[in-house]
Amino acid sequence: MEVMTLSDETEIAIAKDYFRLADASDPKLMDLFHEDANFVFIPGGDRVAVEGVSARQMSGMTWSGGTTRGGRFCNVFEFRGDRIARLHVSRWSVLRSNE
Repeated sequence: MEVMTLSDETEIAIAKDYFRLADASDPKLMDLFHEDANFVFIPGGDRVAVEGVSARQMSGMTWSGGTTRGGRFCNVFEFRGDRIARLHVSRWSVLRSNE
């Protein structure tokens, strides 16, 4: 897997694009995600959980959600009416490079 290092400014710009495209309901939003990104949406009352996996190599560590201990995430959106009232982000990181 080839690793591309991005500058802080580039990563911030991509994050801002995420919010801009999400706000506009623009289908180009999915273009920001790696082609092997996988999401599961779980609704429940005034909350929606979004589970997913990622795979990456960084700083000598490699992870692949579903294969290694790291690479899994879960975001929980809590709504009040049609607005997000709270967002909780959890991720399972790589603890050691060979796990």
